[in-house]
Amino acid sequence: MATDLQSLQALEGLMNEFFGSTTTNVRKREIETILSNFGQQRGAWKQCLYYVAHTHNSYVSMYCLTTVENIINKQWVGLMPEERTEIRSTLYRFILENHKLAPYYIRNKLVKLVVDIARLSWPHFYPDFFTNVLSLARSPDTVPLCIVFLQTISEELACPREELSYSRRTELRRLLSQQVPTMLSLLSGLLEGVADKHKNAVTATPPPSPTHSHSHSPTRSNLSSSPIQTGTILSNMFHNLESGTTTRTAWVLPPLDVESETIAAYSLNCLTHLFSWIPLSSLITPHLLNTIFIFASLGADPQHNKRRPNGTIESSCVPGESLGVLAMGAINELMSKNCVPHDFEDFLLQMFRNTFQLLQRLVRDEPNTTSRLQLLEPSYIDKFSEFLRLFVSVHLRRFENNSHFPVLEFLSLLFRYTFHQQSVDAYFNCLDVWSIFLDHLSSKIQGSQDQTSVVSKYEDALISLAQGILHKIQLRHNQAELEELDHEICEEISESIIHYDEVDTSEDVSEWHFFFTKNLELLAKIADLMPDQIFSLVYEPWNDAAKIYLSLQSNMVEQNGRRRLNISAEHECPRLHCLLRDLSSLLQAVGRLSTLFLGEELPKRSTTAIQVIEKLVQMANYSTGFKLFEVETAVDVLHLDFVEVHAQVLSTLRAWVHWVSQLYGQQFVQVFPGGTQTHQHQDTCHTINKQMLVAATNVLNVGAPPLIVNCGVQLLLSLSVMVRSPVALELNQVQSLYIQAQSISSDVKVRRLLLRALVNFLLLPWPSFVVDHRLETRKHHLTSFISSFTSDVKKIDIQAISDDKNMQESIFLISVAEKLCDTFSVVRYQVGELNSTDKSSRELYYQCVQDVIHQAILLFPIYVQHASVCEEILSLMVVVMQVLRVQLGPVRVEATIQTFLDVFTTRHHLQLAINTHNPPAVRVVEKFLKLLELIVSEPGQSFKRFIPNTITLCMEHIYPFVSERASPEVKSPLFELLRCLLEHNWKYFFRPSVHISLGAGSWDSIENEAQFIQIMQAFGQSFMQPDITIFKQNLEALESLNSKYKLYHKAVFRNSMLGHFITVLLQVLVHRSQDLLQEEITITVYNMASVDFTTFFAAFVLHFLQNMDGLDDDQRTTLKDNFKTDTDLPTFTQNVQRFINDLRYYRTCNASLPPGTVKL
Repeated sequence: MATDLQSLQALEGLMNEFFGSTTTNVRKREIETILSNFGQQRGAWKQCLYYVAHTHNSYVSMYCLTTVENIINKQWVGLMPEERTEIRSTLYRFILENHKLAPYYIRNKLVKLVVDIARLSWPHFYPDFFTNVLSLARSPDTVPLCIVFLQTISEELACPREELSYSRRTELRRLLSQQVPTMLSLLSGLLEGVADKHKNAVTATPPPSPTHSHSHSPTRSNLSSSPIQTGTILSNMFHNLESGTTTRTAWVLPPLDVESETIAAYSLNCLTHLFSWIPLSSLITPHLLNTIFIFASLGADPQHNKRRPNGTIESSCVPGESLGVLAMGAINELMSKNCVPHDFEDFLLQMFRNTFQLLQRLVRDEPNTTSRLQLLEPSYIDKFSEFLRLFVSVHLRRFENNSHFPVLEFLSLLFRYTFHQQSVDAYFNCLDVWSIFLDHLSSKIQGSQDQTSVVSKYEDALISLAQGILHKIQLRHNQAELEELDHEICEEISESIIHYDEVDTSEDVSEWHFFFTKNLELLAKIADLMPDQIFSLVYEPWNDAAKIYLSLQSNMVEQNGRRRLNISAEHECPRLHCLLRDLSSLLQAVGRLSTLFLGEELPKRSTTAIQVIEKLVQMANYSTGFKLFEVETAVDVLHLDFVEVHAQVLSTLRAWVHWVSQLYGQQFVQVFPGGTQTHQHQDTCHTINKQMLVAATNVLNVGAPPLIVNCGVQLLLSLSVMVRSPVALELNQVQSLYIQAQSISSDVKVRRLLLRALVNFLLLPWPSFVVDHRLETRKHHLTSFISSFTSDVKKIDIQAISDDKNMQESIFLISVAEKLCDTFSVVRYQVGELNSTDKSSRELYYQCVQDVIHQAILLFPIYVQHASVCEEILSLMVVVMQVLRVQLGPVRVEATIQTFLDVFTTRHHLQLAINTHNPPAVRVVEKFLKLLELIVSEPGQSFKRFIPNTITLCMEHIYPFVSERASPEVKSPLFELLRCLLEHNWKYFFRPSVHISLGAGSWDSIENEAQFIQIMQAFGQSFMQPDITIFKQNLEALESLNSKYKLYHKAVFRNSMLGHFITVLLQVLVHRSQDLLQEEITITVYNMASVDFTTFFAAFVLHFLQNMDGLDDDQRTTLKDNFKTDTDLPTFTQNVQRFINDLRYYRTCNASLPPGTVKL
């Protein structure tokens, strides 16, 4: 037999081999098997403890300690008392002997093992545990070890992560709470000792007041100070802090030695974790807070941010973080508590005062730098910003009206802190703080009767913030920072009409776009509170830049028939570049703020709105007329700038289309006797509409770059949808588009949008005040125009293709596939836009496209192997069913659905699509299920005959192929279809009769019982699978059905399925397979149990326990007896959690017992 030393050498060899770079995965799995078998041996802990004591290999040490940890957590109950004592004493002795020499991760692992033992044994079988830990603080050598113990105790005993019984958890929390005063006192004394040891006898120079003048760099001169006039309250507050008993906060600590820094870091870490769970009470004294702030102030001092080369702190939690960062972490932990006792508010006020003193120091400028912030540690700034966020979101409402809290001076400091930031991320964090503050103001205004006084109090602060943001997004004020951001012109075009004030959440946007949007959205929030002032701030620089832009033709010269910009001086080109980029930014701001002019504000601000639109139209026509996108420039960037400005002018006009549509509104219509109607602003509306249409159409035939053409078409589409008037059809430019539409752009998406716009002009109804609607003329032109781009599809000879098998496989089908997709897409989007229109418009459009729709249905079987065409056909039919279902008629709908059912069921295309893992084919199946969902949701009787076929399709043709698959593809739409089928066709299964209505029958009588049970079994099966998305979806479906139809109370469910469902859900809780849905699962269990609480408590719980493996009879009895019979939801939830927790604990304990153990 090998000796322990030989075994250790063999283990070291295995561990080194495992982590060796040349070891194959096969060999690693072999080694894992060997190590796993060793760790499962009876008495392996003895060898592990020997190895830990005699090895210098960290791999071996961690493996052995992990093995011992598994034994403690899973086999502790099965060990003999003397074995437990030996493990505990050996580990503790080894810590005391090696805590200075062992790497910190080995030391921390050893500490955790001892605390794990205490979690199971203290105080009953380990009474001196806490006494031993506290005694470590008596010796300077073991003080760090004592703090590590205290933090580990807080982490592992306050909220134990391993399985423990509910009573043991409660006991540990109670015992640990009794030790909290001692722990806080010890940590406070250690921190104070470090501060006393290193304090400077000379107090710090008081920081300057917020009104103190500062020197700034030229590039940030406008951002470095706030126009807010600060008074003396804040200065007096700081003066009070620097006198009397609070002098500690003004100490300046020199750089600490390694030992002191380590003790302080560990203490602050430990306090942070303690603060995360102990309540705010008198235990947290002002003395302790002052001590923490001494260390928090270190982060605001640049000399304390100079790291030692090799680091000074070995902390497993936050390696290498400075004391200032750790102290701010502790403060933020206190700040995050929303429930504050009334007697603790004075402490909070003291915290705010101390922190604001730090804030004043942070915004103070340093010699030879723009700001002190650039000298500080980024993580400290992040922590401080987190403090500000917590203060504004959680506590500002408590102190806003407190005479001792100067809120305006605080905003002044926050302003300077925001615009002194050196990194974009830090600046964004500050914007988030301002956003929370603005939300607070908005909610305050809504609940106030005197809204003006609320805003006027903060008017200067908000205007200053708006000015700062505007400077931040303009190159002439912030060129250095903006030039560092990626800036790419996005030429992608969306096929849907997006409102201008909808924020783009795509991850593909450029850095500059994200930066600009973040600033612009905050500016818009301010504008919601102060619309006139903020719009003026934006309008003035935009108007100035626009004047220069509109005079650029004076600097152009003709050369060989081409225009050239006669600006080439080295300093002039950058200036023009900055001007054009800023003009583009300001244009976006003008567009974003167009929402300020809508609704109730429209009449009183109409003059300004008209001025803005006229200026935008002038810029658009100027850009197109002079073809600035073709002008030759000295540097290429200017060409890109011209393109961007031109495109942005059109996009900004598009934002103002919403205003024009409201100006056309019915509220301005006057009705005279006899029914005659006139519109107050008809001439103005028609003029503006005409100007916008001209601006949009002029760019389509002048060879403009794709970006400009895209924006022009988008503007045209918005006008066609939102501003419906006869003006468009009267314009020559629009009329010519009906002939040129197919050749306007090579971009398919652009063509689709243009066709939709042109159809809208002819189709969508005009306002009632228009005298002559020209319905017959528009109908004739619409039919002719739609025919012009759908004729190729209608000409396809379906019969010839069906009869000729070779033609079905020919290149002809492939060649027309793109045209089919293009045409069906245009029709689909157009039908979607009819969703909010009148019946006559739908009927008119259906008459024009019914042949295309019918052709699409006939083409589906032919193109069933072409996923892209099938997907487009089904997408079209989904929209048609939603919008044109009435026009289509029940006969045609039935024939359509039957065609699809025949294709999918008779040719096995469903199985092929699902089993081949072909994403396009899967999408086709999902579209088909969505189509069926619409059909089964119909309230009428004409579609009810599809219900049996739909159930058969789902349960026999689809479900068997997806039930065992891990991926959610097809599953989600399948179960959604089943939910809709049940919800909208409940009478198919539970049909009431006259006798039932009169009280002579049972509501529980069921028809089609086999199909109902089959569907319910599918739902139940999904709860036994790991997909959380499907699990949640189906849980919500069952709850919805129970809420509407009392599903759980139905006899068929109650008698044959209820117990199975509750069992499955409880097993999910026991095995923790869906931990994120614990609350939802427990609520569902409650609703199911509430069908018959008496049976649930008396019979079901015992039956469930009897069928649960890993328990003995006594444990089952204990669990049954401890499950209280409360029937209110909150208490029931707590009881279920305790029941599940204790059940898991008993199973863990039983699994740790050695084979053959006799349990008495």
